[in-house]
Amino acid sequence: MKKIPFYLISLSLLVLLFFSCKKQDEPSPQTLYDTLKINTAYTSYTMAENTILTLDATMSGATAYLWMPGNHTAAMIDITQEGYYAVKISTHDGEYNYEVLILYNGSDCYISNSFSPNGDGVNDNWAPLYTDISEENYSLNIYDNDNLKLFSTTDNTAGWDGYYHGILMPAAYYYYALSYQTLSGETKNRNGMIQLVQ
Repeated sequence: MKKIPFYLISLSLLVLLFFSCKKQDEPSPQTLYDTLKINTAYTSYTMAENTILTLDATMSGATAYLWMPGNHTAAMIDITQEGYYAVKISTHDGEYNYEVLILYNGSDCYISNSFSPNGDGVNDNWAPLYTDISEENYSLNIYDNDNLKLFSTTDNTAGWDGYYHGILMPAAYYYYALSYQTLSGETKNRNGMIQLVQ
């Protein structure tokens, strides 16, 4: 029987060790698919960030659908981002309105980046949207570019209508400073820009 040279054995072991210890690439997160039936049973819903969520508003006898945002007219839409979604369903008997706040897992607040206080009944007020936060220690302030405070509230259900002393503010970017407390007692602070669109 022919002997294998020692250096070949050592080289084979080294190659085997290299490949067995090489860091494996992290698997990319797989896309998840989920469906949520839109009705009065849900006002908020959480999803993973890598999810395609189908919002299904199918209703027997429906003649038209209108989703906001986006003005989609199908019975079902696919979304991948958290946000506030509303649908108006028209039938021969009348209209039905449903809405749902979609948040990522672990999130307790959604902040829209714009609103349009033009009196059309759609997106006329700006306010953060929450799931299960405390009514205690809440503060929301909105400022203009000159740091003039235009709006202030300690009511977590109140929003800004775009007015200051009875005058509608011009289309521009405004700054918000938000502080709220979770039900577990954790204080969270968020701030950023919102756009008033006319």
